[in-house]
Amino acid sequence: MTGGQDKSEDFHRQISRLPSLPAPLDPICEKLFRETNERGGHVLNLHIATAHAPRLVETKRPFSMSLRNDCEAPRALRELAILRTGLLLNCPYELDHHIPLALKAGVTQAQIDALGDWAARRTIYDEPQQALLHFIDEMFGKAGEVSDSTFAEMQKHFSSREIVELIYNATTYYGTALVIKSLRIQNDDAHVRATPGKF
Repeated sequence: MTGGQDKSEDFHRQISRLPSLPAPLDPICEKLFRETNERGGHVLNLHIATAHAPRLVETKRPFSMSLRNDCEAPRALRELAILRTGLLLNCPYELDHHIPLALKAGVTQAQIDALGDWAARRTIYDEPQQALLHFIDEMFGKAGEVSDSTFAEMQKHFSSREIVELIYNATTYYGTALVIKSLRIQNDDAHVRATPGKF
């Protein structure tokens, strides 16, 4: 283990359908894991499982960091989009990591609790939140075929840049949820948290 790593971390344990990572770690993985610790985050089971493809993980890292740190769309809306996506895909792993981030960003516990059937309690969400949730439901429920009226409602509340950012946040975590579920990645321990990024 390198000096910046949590001593409790074992990168060679089996945490998914895949075998454990070979020892020694690929130098790319070792570098990425060290950088994660240095940014104040933990190396997640998701990171360990996907490290079987180190070059792809290395290439994806800057994009993932940009989703957390370089968006104009408010963090609360991005986290709300991710939570709705995680619910639609029934991905507890994703919810476990993003509920604390959503709360920190300003999403209320009542909004999180109602998110599974948000339309029935739409009054606890403001108009931009409602527009976003309806858009996400339609985008995923109709394989991307979003109606003109639904898109117009998004344009009423968000800039073109924000719309693209929100779509990328939702669709990226849709893909992540599929990776998590198909590999059967185990939930992380309660103290293991993702790098929070900028709020």
